[in-house]
Amino acid sequence: MFVQLREPLRSFRRISVIKPLYFRYHDRSSLYPLITIIQGELQQRSISMSLSFRSPYILPSIYLRAYSTIAALNSLPHLDDHSVGIKHYTKPKKNKQDTMQLWDDLQRMYIDSKETLVVKHFELLMTAIIHQAQNMPNSNIQWDHVIQAFELAKALNLQPSPAMYLSSMTAYGHLGNVEKVILTFKDYKKHYRLKSNVYPRYMSAVLNCGVSLTAIRVFRDIKSNPALSSMVKSLCLAELVPVYCLSGKKSHLQMAIRATEEFTRTVPTLENWDAKAIISITQSLWDSYSRLLKLPSSTITPTTIESFISTYIEKSASIIAKSKHNSSHNIFSSQLFTLFHLLCYCPQCVPTVKTCNLILKSMNSNYGEIKSVLACMQKLGVNPDTETISILLCLFGTNLSIEQSKKLYQALKQQDMPDNKVNLNICKAFIKVFSQDPTSVNLAQNVAMEMKRSGHELDAELYATMAHGFVKYQDISKGWNWLQKSGCKNLDAYAILIEGWLERGQWNQCILQYNALQNQFGQNTVDTHRRLVKSLLTAHFAGNNFAASDILLSSELKIKFTPNTVMRIINTLLNLKNKNGHSLVPGDQIVKALKMMESKLHVYLDAEGISHAIIGLGNRGDCEDSYRLYRWIREKGHEAVRKRCGMSSIYRAMIDSATKNNDISKLERAWVDMQYRKRYLGKGDLVKQPPNLAAFNMLFNGYASRLPMPDLTRIKRAFRRMLKLNLNPDLVTYNILIKAFVNSDKMEAAFQLFEDMAEKPGIQPDIWTINTLLKAWIDKQNWTLVERFIVEIKKLDHIKLDIATFNLFVQSFLQLDSQSMSYAHLLKYQNKWTELERFKNSKSYALTSDTIWEIFETTTGYSRSLIQTSSEKVNLPSLKTSAESTLSLCDQLSNVDMANHYSRIKEERAFVKLFSGSTEADEVTYKLFMKAFVNAGDYKSASKIHHWMSYRLRL
Repeated sequence: MFVQLREPLRSFRRISVIKPLYFRYHDRSSLYPLITIIQGELQQRSISMSLSFRSPYILPSIYLRAYSTIAALNSLPHLDDHSVGIKHYTKPKKNKQDTMQLWDDLQRMYIDSKETLVVKHFELLMTAIIHQAQNMPNSNIQWDHVIQAFELAKALNLQPSPAMYLSSMTAYGHLGNVEKVILTFKDYKKHYRLKSNVYPRYMSAVLNCGVSLTAIRVFRDIKSNPALSSMVKSLCLAELVPVYCLSGKKSHLQMAIRATEEFTRTVPTLENWDAKAIISITQSLWDSYSRLLKLPSSTITPTTIESFISTYIEKSASIIAKSKHNSSHNIFSSQLFTLFHLLCYCPQCVPTVKTCNLILKSMNSNYGEIKSVLACMQKLGVNPDTETISILLCLFGTNLSIEQSKKLYQALKQQDMPDNKVNLNICKAFIKVFSQDPTSVNLAQNVAMEMKRSGHELDAELYATMAHGFVKYQDISKGWNWLQKSGCKNLDAYAILIEGWLERGQWNQCILQYNALQNQFGQNTVDTHRRLVKSLLTAHFAGNNFAASDILLSSELKIKFTPNTVMRIINTLLNLKNKNGHSLVPGDQIVKALKMMESKLHVYLDAEGISHAIIGLGNRGDCEDSYRLYRWIREKGHEAVRKRCGMSSIYRAMIDSATKNNDISKLERAWVDMQYRKRYLGKGDLVKQPPNLAAFNMLFNGYASRLPMPDLTRIKRAFRRMLKLNLNPDLVTYNILIKAFVNSDKMEAAFQLFEDMAEKPGIQPDIWTINTLLKAWIDKQNWTLVERFIVEIKKLDHIKLDIATFNLFVQSFLQLDSQSMSYAHLLKYQNKWTELERFKNSKSYALTSDTIWEIFETTTGYSRSLIQTSSEKVNLPSLKTSAESTLSLCDQLSNVDMANHYSRIKEERAFVKLFSGSTEADEVTYKLFMKAFVNAGDYKSASKIHHWMSYRLRL
């Protein structure tokens, strides 16, 4: 290890930057913090200390003494320290005396006593009140009396007993005071060592206050408590899930399934859960989802499970198709797996093989969940069929070598099939496997021909798979001929090939083949196919053939254009690039295409769509074109949609585009225009809306991001203007100003701002602040200041060094200058390729390829040999088919996943493990190493890192 990397590593291990954490799954849709935050202060009730009380339950302390003979109280239920709870109370067998009469008798018995009241009396008193409250229709008054007794004991400086704490939590829960429940629990925990059954009682008390986010936070606190057993945690979950499911709201059901999913990931083995808790959770989720899916009420049986899973997948597929978020499929798939996992644990509920196949299809290559489903099938005795094998082939078959895939296909075709005909599902799976590899597309064609010879016709899905394979193979013309020869009548497959030509910039070929399809299938049939028409129009726009576009849009189109249709065409034009990443369609053509579609079709994008187009142009470096679109929308846009100019998103998009392209004048123009946006809402021409703090922060960020140096003069002038408007800087403002001073190499001013914000009430530095300051000292390799600063950071409980901090260190180890990289990105954005090449040639790079690999191994924990062999196909000699059971073959196929083939050579002392919540490098880390290898001239190693990154991020 060379000195440059060894010293920082030694330094941070010596001061223990942060304890390494084991990898833990986190929910992609989770919006709640893991630590319960309680706002508000404990409000003490005013308690009268006079000698007479209106409440019949509370006696004057001067009349009572320590009572050691409990004979008079035998009619009350006995109260164990940790078993108090209204759910556990039963009606006593002998309760002749009324509670009020009991305490009247006790009062007369000790009327001459001068001794003080003790905790035991309060405990028994609260027990009596709770017992009576159970049998009363309106018990709020009784619960209030429990609280009065509890607070009186505290006012008398008596330490409440565990039973009193539990009783008061129950009472606060029934009164709906969740803050008091949590504060009482914390006080209880402070004075006593809690037994395990306290936590379900605590969870129940919180839930009695109503369904809220607080209950989710409380459960997450309990779940993250390492001292509690999994059974206790599952009991707490069993308290939460039924309450949320019974509320009848979809959002509450989502919270319940997310909480269950999180706990399942933490404790995946259901044998570690409480058996009764599993049944309660499963039944509650089953009933709620059955109502949501509009299924008839039914018991849980293998048949109803199959119907339930099938309906769930069908309904979720339609939701996913309408969703704008790519993560929707993963969310539904993960929740479905959680439900399946719970249902399999129900007694006498062995799922059918069809149910298991449906689950496997929906897993989307999630290796861990697929292995779990297969293990469940093996445990419950569910024998896989040929469809199971085909699903696993589609999932893992691409990791096999071509030779082994061919042998497996031949073996499956001959196994127990004397007529030499392979199963239809197996055939479809191998077509998908062979189509994924450009070198084996011919094999996919052979399998398809064998299917046709066996009397099986290719369906639309297989034709589409073959078309995608030809696009990957980059022989689209061959694919077109094959579809024609196969007699394909599915227009979607032809549309895939036309879209392939479109991506490669062959606009004329798209138009020619569209006309050929019109001659073959009829003009009316082709003109009503949405994908083909959109591809044709996009080809005209991309080829700068606006005369043909005008004719097409002016004619009577047979498909309906919506704002989403227009937006998809604009997105396609924005993302058409060649192999080197250069844009194929100029920005001015994209703006002209949008104008033409809006004017001819009278279909208008909303403010969000326009903002997306402006940002897309800015990301390509077409700032002038994004500004041209921005001005056209405001000044010459269609009157019917002028109100969209009143939305701030358009101005924020223009500010973002100008910031990325280093254009201060356009940034300021958009910032000023934003103050007058209300006039587009019909509120007068001279209406000006003063800028708020968020607007000033956008302006500050634009000045601070200017290259090669921030514009401190403009920042100071804007800051004075902000103060004149009586606006006080917030955390975002401080972070931007610190960034400006750091990038200007004014560390003293930056650190002074840091100290100033730390003293401001309500403003605390966050991890973004810390990383900005660390970046400056790391870039200068001033390890003494870095170490001293981290020692101070460790004293702040709310800040933990994260993966972004780790990437700052990696960037320093690799000697990658932030300013230089930012300037190179700017030149790339602006398509100044000659200047970019000149800038790169002017920079020399000191590190060799071997040194970069050494840094990679030390920081990430992965070996060089592992990365360099990761692109090779798996060729396991143990994969057998003849005389093997179907279950064994499924197990072998699932084990060819690269995660199982490549042993992880993670070092326990890998640098990444020193950072909180970081056990794995992220995309930024890998791109830094790719950049370093490119600077060192080792493009092969950069390609290996890219391949490894794609694999690791897919898991």
